[in-house]
Amino acid sequence: MSTTDVAEARLSATIEANIKELQSGREISAEDLTRSLRQLLDEPTHEIENLIGACERLRETLQTGADCIERSIVDYAKLSRSVIGVTGIIHEAVEKFLSTPDGPAATSSGREP
Repeated sequence: MSTTDVAEARLSATIEANIKELQSGREISAEDLTRSLRQLLDEPTHEIENLIGACERLRETLQTGADCIERSIVDYAKLSRSVIGVTGIIHEAVEKFLSTPDGPAATSSGREP
């Protein structure tokens, strides 16, 4: 039986008891009604507070995960830029090497050093 079912059963029992008291001619005091109402509302209120707490913890977990993903993306972008820069440097060095008179291009064209 869920918490809501228990609260509804209590509410129903309390209402029935109050109706019987009214039918018997006995007055129900405002204190009794207030106390009954507080008892009925306590459990659902605590359940709602627990759900709010769970949602807040889940939000913090999701935010932490999102922050981690964001940092990873930034790190990946930096690494990609570095790799592109290094690749450009290597490309220029290879072009210079291939275009020098002593490079492999000169050797393959029949010239000897």
